Amino acid sequence: MDEVYAYRTVPNELPDEYLAAVLKEPIHVVTFTSPSAVNAFFAVLGEGRARHLLATAAIACIGPVTEQAVRQRGFEPSVVSEVHTINGLVEAMVRWAQVKTR
Repeated sequence: MDEVYAYRTVPNELPDEYLAAVLKEPIHVVTFTSPSAVNAFFAVLGEGRARHLLATAAIACIGPVTEQAVRQRGFEPSVVSEVHTINGLVEAMVRWAQVKTR
């Protein structure tokens, strides 16, 4: 038996007012789990807002394919998980945060 993982990226359905309110709070880490999520991030926020946010936050990527999408946008990820799962991403972020707080 083969195990197959499938997902789809859907457009933001949050009202602009809600998104603007959320973005007023400091954002310390932005996580990306796919290249399409990187593209959606820029589409939802707009180029300027997305670039500003990523310039001030750490970026965590689930693996090298997503890392490449972030780099193509001109940003350097702080975290790239070696295990390409959500758990792997969380564990990589925890290790990164532990080193950063020492």
